[in-house]
Amino acid sequence: MSTSETDSEPEPVLATDAVSSLTAFAHLSATRPDRPGPTGQSGTVSWAVDTLATLDFRLVRKDTALHGLIQTCASTILALFSAVLQQQGPATDSFIPDIASILRPSFVHLLFQYRRLFRVLAARDFKLTSAPLAIVCWVDIVLAKLGDVAALVAAGLDGDHPDQSLPESLKAQREEDNLRAAIQLPDNWDMLPSILLSERVSAAAKRLSIRLMLGRYILSPALSGQVGVDNTSVTYKLQSTVSEHGAFHSIHQLLSTFAEFVRQSAARVDELCSTLGPGLRYLLQQERLTSAMAISLFAAADIAQDSTIDPAFRPQTMTAAMQLLRFVLNEGGYTTQTNILNPPDHLDIPTSVIIRWGVVPQWTWSVWLECRSLHADTIICLTTAYIRHHSAGPGPVLEVSDLMSTNSRSSDQAAMISVMIDLVLRFNSVLSAGAHSKQLSTGMMIVLHGSCRLITQWMNLDSCGIQRSKECCKALIILFGYLSKNEQHFTLNELVIECLALMRGQCTREAWKAAAEDNNFCFVEALGQSFIQTKTALFQDDLPKSWEICAAQLMQFLVVMMSKGVQPLDLDASVDFIEAVGERVLEMPLNNGQFLCETLLTCLATANLSEIDLPFSKANVAGDDEALWRLGMCGGGVNLFLASAFALYITSAPVSVEPLTYLEGLEHLLDMALLICSRHYPREDEPLALIVWPTICDALAYLLEHNDDTTAAYTWANTRMSALGSVLRSLGSREDEDSICDEYGTLLKRRLSSAARRMLQETGGEQKGNGIEDAARDRNELVICKLDGFSRVLYIRKV
Repeated sequence: MSTSETDSEPEPVLATDAVSSLTAFAHLSATRPDRPGPTGQSGTVSWAVDTLATLDFRLVRKDTALHGLIQTCASTILALFSAVLQQQGPATDSFIPDIASILRPSFVHLLFQYRRLFRVLAARDFKLTSAPLAIVCWVDIVLAKLGDVAALVAAGLDGDHPDQSLPESLKAQREEDNLRAAIQLPDNWDMLPSILLSERVSAAAKRLSIRLMLGRYILSPALSGQVGVDNTSVTYKLQSTVSEHGAFHSIHQLLSTFAEFVRQSAARVDELCSTLGPGLRYLLQQERLTSAMAISLFAAADIAQDSTIDPAFRPQTMTAAMQLLRFVLNEGGYTTQTNILNPPDHLDIPTSVIIRWGVVPQWTWSVWLECRSLHADTIICLTTAYIRHHSAGPGPVLEVSDLMSTNSRSSDQAAMISVMIDLVLRFNSVLSAGAHSKQLSTGMMIVLHGSCRLITQWMNLDSCGIQRSKECCKALIILFGYLSKNEQHFTLNELVIECLALMRGQCTREAWKAAAEDNNFCFVEALGQSFIQTKTALFQDDLPKSWEICAAQLMQFLVVMMSKGVQPLDLDASVDFIEAVGERVLEMPLNNGQFLCETLLTCLATANLSEIDLPFSKANVAGDDEALWRLGMCGGGVNLFLASAFALYITSAPVSVEPLTYLEGLEHLLDMALLICSRHYPREDEPLALIVWPTICDALAYLLEHNDDTTAAYTWANTRMSALGSVLRSLGSREDEDSICDEYGTLLKRRLSSAARRMLQETGGEQKGNGIEDAARDRNELVICKLDGFSRVLYIRKV
C-alpha cells in the first residue's frame, strides 16, 4: 500500500513479486484519479507546481484530505513526464517551460522536503512490529522519472536516446531499478553529491543523482532562458549555473566531489571497453551517457570555481577527465588525424550531451594552454565536433560571443584563439601531405570555414593582440596557398583575405618569410600552381564565374601582401598571372569584366604605392597606361568600386597618357564627384559613395596639379569644374554650416580631404607647391568590403 496515501479510498492489492511491485506502484501513482482542485486551474503543470509550493506542511501532517490534492499534483507532473518520455502530445518544445519550472532549484528542494515529510508519515503509520524494508512515496516516483526526463532533454529530446530503445521487458526492469535508486537517495538535496563517492549505494542511484544534478545545475538555468532545446547556438552563463543555484553547496565542495567521481569513472574505462562487447551495446551507451553528464558537471564547477583544485591533484584530474572525454567521444578508441578533423554528421546521444550545452568545450579551451602538449588531440576532436554541429543547418551561425561566458578571462579567449590556430595548422598539414582541397569532406569544410570565421571576428576586434600573431598569419598565408588551387572555395578564401588584410605589416612580412622557409609545407609550390592553373583557366573561351572569382581573389591576395611591404616570392609567376588577367579583361564585355578590372587597377596601384617594380611588357595592358585609363572609365557613373580603383591608380604614378585621355579621365572623375555631391546613388550605395569621395577628390587634385599648357585652357573652362568648385566651396564654408541640415550633407562635409581643399585653391587660381603622392601613401587604409555577395579590396582615405 502507498504510504503516502491515508484517505479512505481502498487501494488495489499489489503483486508481491519483488520485481513487479515497485513498478506497479509507479503506474498506480501515475494514473491515480484526479481530486478536485481550484476551479479552472486543475490539470496544468504550473498549477501543480504552484499548489505544492503553497501548501503548509503543518496542515499536511494533520489534514489527510490534502493528500488527495497532493496526489493529483503528482499525477499531473507524472503525466507530463510520460508524454515527454513517449514523445506524445504537443510539440516537444512546448514541454520546455513546464520542465524548466520543475527543475527550478526551489522546487527540487521542495520535492526533497515533501519526501522527508511523507516518509515520516509513513513510518508513523507502521506498527513497530512490522517495520518496512523500504518506504516508497510519490516523490520517489517523481524523482526517478525526472532523472529520465533530464537525460532526454540533455540529449535534445532525441528519439534515439538509449532509454527509448530498450525492449519492453528491459524497460520494466529499468523502471524498477530507477525506483530502487530513488529510494537510496539521501533525505536532503545538499547531501546528494556525497553519494557519488559512496560504496553503499548502487550504480543506478549514482546515475540518477548525476541526472538530477545535471538538470538543476546545467539544464535549469539553460532552459529558463531558452525557447526550445534545438537552439544549440546559445552558450550559457556558467558562473550562475553553479554558484547562483548552488546555495547549499560551496562550488569548491561540488568541484572536489565531481573531480573524484571523474577519477573513479576514468579508472573503469579500460575495463568497460574490454568487457562490454557488441551484445552489450546498450550498457556501453549508458556508461558513456553517464560519463558525459559527469564531465559536464565537473566542467561547469571547474569554470565557476576558477580552477581551484588542489594543484597536487590537478594533473591527475586532468588526465582522468580527458580519458573520460575520449571514452565519450570515441568509445575509448584512439583518435586519428581523420576523425579529429572530420566529425560525424550525426552525433550519438552521449556526444550530443557534451556538445549541446557548450560547457565541456568551453572548459577544454580554458585548460588548453595547461594541457596542450598531452591532450591536444582530444580537445581538437571535441572542438571540431562543436564547430561542425553549431555551424551547419538553419540555425544561427556560430559567433565568438557564443564561445564566451560572462566571467571568461582574457586568458580563456587567448586559449580559444590558440585552439583555432592549431586547427588551421592541422588542416595545412593534411593538405601538404598531398590531399587536394577537393578531397576534404563536407564536414571538414564546415569545420575549417567555422574556425576561419571565428578568427576573422577576433581579428576585427584585435582580441589578445591577434593582429600581431605571427603564428596565425603564417597559418593563414599557407592555407590560402592550398585553397586557392580550387575555384570552389571562394567563400573560405574571402575570410582568409579579410584576416590577412587586418594583420600588422611587420608581422605579415615575418610570417611570409617563415611560411616560405618552412620545409614542412610546400607553400611556394602551391601558390605557384595556383597562378598557373588560374592563368590557364583565364584563356578559356567561356570563362566560368568561379574562375573569374578565383583570379580576382589571387590578385586581392597580392594586393594585401604588397600593401604590407611583402615582395612577391616568384616575381615572374606573379607578373605572368597579372598580365593574363589584363588580357582577359580586354576581351570581356564591359559589363562582365568590371570586377576583374577594378581588382587589376587596385593591384597595380598597390604595387606603385609600395614601390614594388613589376616588369610588365609594354605590349601588355598591365604595362599600358592608355589602356588602363580606358578600363578605369568603362564603369560610367555607376560602379563606385571601379571609380575608386581608377582614382587610386591615377594618384599612384606619374601621368603619362595622351592629353585627350587625360581630359577624358578628368571628365569622368568630375562626373563621379558631382553625382556623389548631388546624392545621386541609391540609399544602399550612399555609405560607399561617402567612402570613395575623398579618393576621387585626391585624383582630381592630382590631375589639376599635373596640368600642362595643352590641357590647362580646357580644364579651367570646363563647366563641370566650375560646378564642383561651387559645391566644394559651399561645403567648406562656415557660413553655410546651418544650411546643411541632412545627415548625408554633414558626412560629405566631414569627408572633405586636404586634397579637396587644395583643389579649391587650384580652381581659384592659387598654386600648391607640394604634391599629393606622399599623403596618398601615408593616409590610405586597405579594407575588405562586400557587394553583391563578393568581397572587394578598397582603399579608404583617412581624413
